[in-house]
Amino acid sequence: MINPVVLAAALSISIQRMAHEGLELGIGSGATHALTPDDFKSATKTGEANLYWLGYGFNSNWGVELSHESYDFDQLDSHYKNYSLSGVYTFFADSPIHPVAKLGFGVTEIISVFDVKTSAPQAKLAVGIEADFKYVSVGALFNYIFAARSNVNPGFEKGSVLIPAIYLTIHCPSIEKRVLKSAAPDKGE
Repeated sequence: MINPVVLAAALSISIQRMAHEGLELGIGSGATHALTPDDFKSATKTGEANLYWLGYGFNSNWGVELSHESYDFDQLDSHYKNYSLSGVYTFFADSPIHPVAKLGFGVTEIISVFDVKTSAPQAKLAVGIEADFKYVSVGALFNYIFAARSNVNPGFEKGSVLIPAIYLTIHCPSIEKRVLKSAAPDKGE
């Protein structure tokens, strides 16, 4: 889980909003909930999930991110890793608190108790709310992950997982904006 002290420090950095243009680095933590199939759902309890991503904001609304989710379930000896490329859309980007949505595709790697690795194609949909500050944002997301059956691994039954999570994102302003800002003449001259 994200330490409450770290979260409070991030919130106190600044209340000045900044658009999501440029690079960003995010980290999140949440709980896993199996949704389908029914035998998978009944055999598991909630587990833990860690989320990491590297993103780039093209403008204040649109971005892209490369993400990694690592999660498990209590009462199961296997664990899971997702690798996704997602499009990101920020609604009402001019507001300091706003909804965000992500849609991505990638691969889920399933690692058994015997360290046998199999993989399946997956899709990810995430929706949540985010609060922006000068160089950081904090938020909560509901991540829905659907892993499909594949020809590579016909023994794997398709399944879906819900991961509610909280997160912290560090934003780096785009290099172009910093160069333009430093090249702009001072109004006092």
